[in-house]
Parts: sequence; structure tokens; C-alpha cells
Amino acid sequence: MTEENFGPGQVSLPTKQTPILKLLAEYYRESPRKSVIVLGSLLLSAVADGIGLVSIFPLLSVILDETAGNSSPVGAAVTEALNYIGVEANITNLFIVIVASSFLKGALVMTAMVQVGYAVADVATGYRLKLIRALMAARWSFFLQHPIGSFGNALGLEAQSAASVYLAAAKLAAHSIQILIYTIIAFAAAWQASVAALIAAAIILLVLGRLVTIAKKAGVVRVHAYEILQQRLSDALQGIKPLKAMSSEGRVAKMLESESQVLNNALRINVFTKTGMQAAQEPLIIAMLAAGLIIATGRTEFSTGTLIVLGLVFVRTTSRVADFQKALRDLRSHQAFRDSIDNKIRMATAAAEDSGGQAAPPFSTKLEIEQVDFSYGDAPVFKNLSLKVEAGEITTIFGSSGVGKSTLMDLITGFYEPDKGQILIDGIPLSAISKPSWRKKIGFVPQEMFLFHDSIRNNVTLGDTSYSDAEIQDALTKADAWGFVSDSPEGIDLIVGERGGKLSGGQRQRVSIARALIRKPRLLILDEPTTALDPAAEKRICKTLKNIGQDVTLLLISHQKAVADIADKVLDLEELVRSDS
Repeated sequence: MTEENFGPGQVSLPTKQTPILKLLAEYYRESPRKSVIVLGSLLLSAVADGIGLVSIFPLLSVILDETAGNSSPVGAAVTEALNYIGVEANITNLFIVIVASSFLKGALVMTAMVQVGYAVADVATGYRLKLIRALMAARWSFFLQHPIGSFGNALGLEAQSAASVYLAAAKLAAHSIQILIYTIIAFAAAWQASVAALIAAAIILLVLGRLVTIAKKAGVVRVHAYEILQQRLSDALQGIKPLKAMSSEGRVAKMLESESQVLNNALRINVFTKTGMQAAQEPLIIAMLAAGLIIATGRTEFSTGTLIVLGLVFVRTTSRVADFQKALRDLRSHQAFRDSIDNKIRMATAAAEDSGGQAAPPFSTKLEIEQVDFSYGDAPVFKNLSLKVEAGEITTIFGSSGVGKSTLMDLITGFYEPDKGQILIDGIPLSAISKPSWRKKIGFVPQEMFLFHDSIRNNVTLGDTSYSDAEIQDALTKADAWGFVSDSPEGIDLIVGERGGKLSGGQRQRVSIARALIRKPRLLILDEPTTALDPAAEKRICKTLKNIGQDVTLLLISHQKAVADIADKVLDLEELVRSDS
């Protein structure tokens, strides 16, 4: 499986994965204090484990009554250290040292792992917050270029897997420290054993290194498979009603099943590399230990106690190398997820909207479009377009589908900049105004209404708890929605269902208007407010808009005659485009 097999539309991964040292440096910069605590605890636990290990040298010499054991550099050093602090190197005291060092190691490892656990949760949360903030600050055009479903996948699976990379990196650091300490002990005891351990470790890394590479490639496939599956599912569920109405859900299910099979294959490969490594490491270690002991027993300079300790050091050293390789496999297996979410954050950050400029004027006089040209690439939309929207009036921008009504709305809200000409707010160019400050004065109700699967309250306030129940009721009343809301036993805590499915089209429209009104906007823009409504609902919405227009400047984008009839001024956009071209 290669990257070329993936379908179109996904947010692509970087071509090269981030080096491990760079990853560790990034994590350190994010949380230097926690990184120092973790690595310090791991270092001390490794030292404590080493103390317990070297204490076995003189212990075995005492148990086996071997004076030669004490003559070894490590055994002699331990005995001398104990004598220096007034502790006799007898069986009881040596067992006490070993047990104490084991408890100390356990406490330090627990401290380190607790900190690692906290850090893993913080890393996942950090990635999620970075992505959320970057997405919320990105330009509108960014969302037209990238599939939205992939970002939902990033907030869940990719963020958690990215945190798993941190965990694997911490384990790599811990095992590296332990390998270094065990190697030093082995060199001090007998350089031959140290060399043997290093050779054995190199063989293990070489023999099983292919599994790490396979896990890395499988991780890339998993990222793309999860991402495409999430995109397909998101799109399918948004259109599930018309799909089921045409009995086409089976076709979509087959497409999802096909994508799921790609993911299943990648997951099977991941399982194979993990279990294969676990199954192969122990036999390799035992086989090389047996070969080493067979060679060593033929040499007279090694006592029985020394051979036992050297065998123990060999096993511990090579086992830590095996653990190191397991952590490396885990890191490589999850790294594609980390690099994917990091890539999304960087792309969204690079697409950040310029929030600079002066504060928006109060919009007390007029909004002017002056000789504006705009095109999507090579496709022109407006040429020398000019029009005015007077404050305090209801203005309807009228025209057939495809003439550019929604594009004009996007220009007015600052989603796009004109290729030529300017847009003026109270005589001030919109290009010189902070877009967020201008949008705070706008209420917007889109043609494709969206409601959260939540209460009326949260759909109107968007979760802002600073609004009182009285303010919510006032907004609903102005939007002519309070009647059906108050008739419900749950009131404003009524759950509207997925995308507002428990409400009628007119009710969803009125809740959307209440959401815009609660912000007390200076300009209320509605895009095709009556398109999907029956005549009775259309008449009621138009009456509501007429009442709202007494307090707020309304800009209605529509091709419906009923909406034009309530306006103070009707602008035929199609006619304006023709006359200005």
C-alpha cells in the first residue's frame, strides 16, 4: 500500500516525517518544567535500578562463598562503598540494599509515569486547542479548499495518537538512559560481556528493524484511511434524508465499506508488527545469551557468581534495547497522525485572516459598493459594480440564481476582497476596517440554516451563558418564535434534534433569526430567507422581517417576489451587473 492509492480530497501529509530529536525538542519547548521532571525521575529510577543490580555482585560472592567475586571491580567497589558508610557487606545488608533500591526505583518510575500520563493528556488537549484556534481564525476561502470532515477526525483520533507519540518518545528516553547505565556496569564488570550485549542489541535492532519500517508505512495508510472514511461518512450523514428517499443509501454503504477495508488492512499490518516484535525479541535474547554463556563457561577467569551477574546484565541490557525498539515502533506507528494534525494546524495558521485595521464605524449612514470588480480565478462575477444600502432601510438584492447574490454578501461581510474598487462603511473603506469588529455589527442568517442538536437556548446563544432568559425570550419574540417555544413544556430547553429536524422549516428559520438578533446587530443579512418555505410560512416570515426592519437595517438576498414586496428599496443585481459590464 502506497500513498498514491489514496482517494482525492484529503488534507495531505507532509512528504517527510519529523525527526525524533526534533520531536523531543518540540515537546521540551512546549513544557520544559514537566519534561525536566519526567527525564529527571527516569534518570534517578535507572540509577536506583543500577544500584540494585550491582549489589548482586558481592551478594552472590557471599552466597557462593567466592572470594573471586569480590575481586571484580564492581563487587569490590560496592563492598568498599558499604564499608565506607559503616555497613557490613553481608547477606542481610545486601538484600536490604537491593530491596530498598527496588522500592526507590518503583517510586521514581511511578512519579515519572504519572507525569508522563499528565503530559500525554496535556499534549492531546494542546493539539486540539491549537487546531480549534487556527480553524476559527482562518479565512473563509480555506474551508472551501479543504474537506471539513478531516478536521473532525483530527480533533479526535489524530490528537490522541499525537499524544501517543509523546509517550513513546518519553519511553525512548527512559530506555536510552537505562541502556547507557547497564552498558557502563557491564564494562566495569567485564568488557567482554558489554561487547557481547552491544553486538546482541545490534542484531536485534537489525533483524526486527524491518517491522518498524512496516509499522511506519502502515501508520501513513491508517491516517489517510481514517481521514477519507470520516469525510465520506460526514458527507453521507448530512445528506442521509435524500439518499434514503431515493433508496441510495446502499451505494454509499458500499463506498464506506470499501474505505473500511483499506483501514482494516492497515490495522492488521499494525497488529502483525506489534505482536511479531513481541514474539521474536525474547527468543533472540535467550538464543544469544545461551551462545554467550556456552563460550564464557569455557574460560577460567569467570567465577560462577560473575557468570550469573554478567548473564543478568546481558539480559537486562538487551531487554532494554528490545523495549527501546518497541517504543520506536509505537512512535513510528503513530507519528503519521501527529504529523497530519500538525500539518493541518500549520495550514490553518498560514490561512489566518488579517484581523488588523481600525474599529468599525457604527454604520449609521450607508454601505456603498463602488466600481467593484471580482472574479473566482479566471471566472469573472462582477465588473464595475456599484450600489448603496442605506442604514435604517430594508433593502432587497433581487436576482436569479447564479447572478452573484451570495458573492456580493461575501464581499460585504469581508470574506473576500474586491479585485478592484472598494466597499465603504459610513464612508470608510472596508479594507481599512478590522473585519472581526465589522462582523460584530452584523447578524447573518444563511440560506442553508444550521442548528445544533441541542436546546433552543444554546442554539440562540451559541452557549454564551452571559445572556439572560429575558434576553433569549426577547430575541425569540422579535423573530416570531416565542409562540411555538413557549407552547412546548420544555420551553427554551427544547431539544431541536439533528440539524433542527424536530422543527418545521419556518420554525428553524425563526430560531436562526433569533440567534442573529440576540447580538443586537446594526445590519441583519438574510440569504434567501423564504426559499424553502410554503406560501403561508413565507408570508409569516416576511411579516416578521418587516417588523424587525423597524429597528435594524435589513439586507435581504433573494429571488422571491414576496421578499421584494416588503423592501424600502429593491436592487436588481442582474440588471446592475449588465449595466456595469
